[in-house]
Amino acid sequence: MAIDPHEAMLLANREFSARLNKVADDQWAEPSVCDEWTIGDLVDHVIGGNVFTTRVLDGATADEAMQSAIDAAVAGQRGRVAAYESSLTEMTQRLAEPGVDARSCDHLGGELTGEVVRGLRIVDVSLHAWDLARSIRSDDQLDSGLVGVCWTIASARIEAVGESAGFGDGTSGAAADAPLLDRLLAVSGRSRGGSVSA
Repeated sequence: MAIDPHEAMLLANREFSARLNKVADDQWAEPSVCDEWTIGDLVDHVIGGNVFTTRVLDGATADEAMQSAIDAAVAGQRGRVAAYESSLTEMTQRLAEPGVDARSCDHLGGELTGEVVRGLRIVDVSLHAWDLARSIRSDDQLDSGLVGVCWTIASARIEAVGESAGFGDGTSGAAADAPLLDRLLAVSGRSRGGSVSA
């Protein structure tokens, strides 16, 4: 069944939230599957990404949005679950605004439309939900409909701009007939047996 972009964004964050709520208090400082990141760093990155997205949709420059993201991630360390939920609520509200898909945004990837920014966020949050699941040794399967949406977005982005699309550290390789999740992981530099260059 097809998933529209708004539902895909909500679903990606539900996948992430499901893993976030399983993180124990003593796990924040443990290494994640993302090279050089702790589990806390991984969650801080997703919080910051939500804030970054909100700010560029509001018209901030990429540099301004990045500073806001860093500030929010640092402040959120006092209560990561609450900070994540707050960042998600605000971002979701922006993405529901009329005309947001056609909005021009200053982004680290250049001048992008709101539609493209949303797509990048869907893929990023989904992949980091997988990263977090692996990091806390939880179920790493993602909703199949969401994986299909992410595959479509990632494939189109890579075709348009090459492997600098921003989904990882290049391809890690997966057979053409591998499960779609494995192929999505591969184009983002991930594999079930390795670490991730975040």
